Amino acid sequence: VPLFFRGARLAEAYGMVPLGDEAGLGVAVLSYDGKLFVGLNADFDRVADLALFRDAVAESFAELLREAHKRRARLSLVRA
Repeated sequence: VPLFFRGARLAEAYGMVPLGDEAGLGVAVLSYDGKLFVGLNADFDRVADLALFRDAVAESFAELLREAHKRRARLSLVRA
């Protein structure tokens, strides 16, 4: 269900996981208005290759989407 604030529609919603003392990577997955959003938060001293992880997550979701289409499921991939 879409959300509104003073008439403005919320288009996207990304979660954010705060990093504690021992955490190097936080991954938040949020479902909103029929879409799935993935928010990444990283300590670059511990996770220097976040872009590589992001790309791997995107490719994994693309693979799931291809399989869903084979089964005629109603899914789509949105990149922000």
